[in-house]
Amino acid sequence: MIIINGAGSKLAQNFIAINYNKEIIAISRKATFNFENVRTVNLLSNEELRLFLKTIEEQEIIWINFQAIKYDELLVNTSILKMEESFNINYYKNFIAVQSLLPKMIKKRFGRFIFIDSVKAMMGDVGCAAYAISKGANRPLMQSIVCEYSRFNITCNTIAVGYAETPMLDKVSEKKRNEFLREIPGKKLVDTKDLDSVINLLIANESINGQIINLDGGLRNSG
Repeated sequence: MIIINGAGSKLAQNFIAINYNKEIIAISRKATFNFENVRTVNLLSNEELRLFLKTIEEQEIIWINFQAIKYDELLVNTSILKMEESFNINYYKNFIAVQSLLPKMIKKRFGRFIFIDSVKAMMGDVGCAAYAISKGANRPLMQSIVCEYSRFNITCNTIAVGYAETPMLDKVSEKKRNEFLREIPGKKLVDTKDLDSVINLLIANESINGQIINLDGGLRNSG
């Protein structure tokens, strides 16, 4: 079973479209899908998420978290409320999933946690302090899972995505889009097939564990 949180994002929707024949639970605030095997669950709060995950039966579970929120503000202008909301969306969803699903994974002796992150946030960028800080909290969470639960065939990895074909890029000018492409050594935006192949590799291979995989066409190496 693949549980996808943040299923309303464009990358998540495209991933679901490719993998619709698998058993998928799509969690979002309002998204719906017309695929036979995809069960859509709309949850608004962390407590609703916790209660729902308790109902998941013990089986081979894969958790993929696409959900994220980003405020475009300088650090000095970021309010405590926006920082708290950033942690609520960008970190606590994973923390709740880990605490709720680990006991089921341990009994089944199989589990996969895959966190979707951003290369630009990891590199540092203007206006993304709350996003980068809250997303960064997932890295020690990942390492704790690896250290404590790898012996049960449970892995946790992060995919740091670079510039991707998403609605965000649809809103930028052609000039800005070309500037993004110039930053990428591979001169290609990340697409869903790129992401799908990495996710399936992480599901199949238990030796890839505790890794941050930069899916960015070499962007991180461009400085």
